[in-house]
Amino acid sequence: MSDLLARRRTLLDGALAALETRGFWTPFPEVPSGKIHGETARADGLAAYEARLGQPFPLAGHPESPRVGAEVSPFGPALGIPPAMPA
Repeated sequence: MSDLLARRRTLLDGALAALETRGFWTPFPEVPSGKIHGETARADGLAAYEARLGQPFPLAGHPESPRVGAEVSPFGPALGIPPAMPA
């Protein structure tokens, strides 16, 4: 077991640091591989993300609680999700 911990020490330390700072961390590449997901994977993913900006994000089968303000992502640019209209 100590051998496993020694081999994965850097990985575990990175995860623990992210927990302490409440920051983003991943041991995996951020860009989809064209070899695995197809040559247009990156462009397709970006287009899907950009199509969602400025739009409500409904989840099928999930009751929505009232939104009281514009949604904000702590990890990137403004999402532009509008507040819900009053009922």
